[in-house]
Amino acid sequence: MLFLFWEDLRKCAKSRLWGASTRDKFLRAIILGMPRHLFLVLLAFVHVVAGAQTAPDPTLDEVLARLDQNRIAYYQSVPNFFCNEHVVSEMDMGDTRGFMRTVTDSVFRLRRTVVKRVANFEESRSVKAINGRALSGEEQKIQGPSILSGVFGSGLEAVSTPSEACFNYKLKTHRSHGELERIEVDFADLPKEERGPDCPQFEQVSGKATIDPVSMEVIRVERHIREHQLFPGVLGPWTWSAEYGQVLLGDKLFWMPVKIRSKARQDTSAEMSSSGIARREGSATIVGNGHTTWSFVATYTDFHRTQVSAHIVAPMTKEATPEAKPDPPKP
Repeated sequence: MLFLFWEDLRKCAKSRLWGASTRDKFLRAIILGMPRHLFLVLLAFVHVVAGAQTAPDPTLDEVLARLDQNRIAYYQSVPNFFCNEHVVSEMDMGDTRGFMRTVTDSVFRLRRTVVKRVANFEESRSVKAINGRALSGEEQKIQGPSILSGVFGSGLEAVSTPSEACFNYKLKTHRSHGELERIEVDFADLPKEERGPDCPQFEQVSGKATIDPVSMEVIRVERHIREHQLFPGVLGPWTWSAEYGQVLLGDKLFWMPVKIRSKARQDTSAEMSSSGIARREGSATIVGNGHTTWSFVATYTDFHRTQVSAHIVAPMTKEATPEAKPDPPKP
């Protein structure tokens, strides 16, 4: 490839298309008189120098600091809003015991309040239709599907400078053709004896946050709990993830969850949840064949600020330095 480039450059220098200025004549003389191997060495040197000027990868402290800034800005300025919530939930009891699939359409609302400089978020929803059947006003009071709550408020708390007292972090950077393509931060619960006094309940949590290197916003977060109390007497592994996108509310962009996924599976061999707060009494509660799975995919669209329209711009991340952290998401 470089040889062909060199030959094309020499042909150009010999042609009448080459400029007639003193500078052009000087460059032409250099090209025609320079040995090919010297040109290749010079080109390689330029490439090495250009590569050396590539910005270094950010450190973990720098990444967490930027995430803190973005999260606090969200806490301070996100307005009350509502949007459409489309949830497809499934329960598979295994074998031929049964499979249930429910599609629920609701209006999701987020209400933000600030008390003593601490931002608090209240999530609520009104069910509009189930499996395509519109509900009457009275029917809309029924409880919606069992889904994850708290992601819009505290979904990113696990990857933050204050949470270094609770989690162990590992930074990974990925480059493509020299350009920083994405940043990943793996996290896992610190051992009980090393955790700070304000940390959430120990549950052997592990997960990963994927970060856009330009905006330093989280575009995806995933959490896994090896043994979680799914229901009273029912324990098992639980994994959830949230994909974040840019949402325009009024004249300002916010990074918010636009898709949430969750999957949990019953484990009849478990005797106690990994948090130690739920021990099974007597024999296990068996649902279906004892390995029943529960899953859902929730999609959020058509965001609106109060009396102000909004929409998602492109798929892609609370507290004015809060004095107290909100509760972590619960299934």
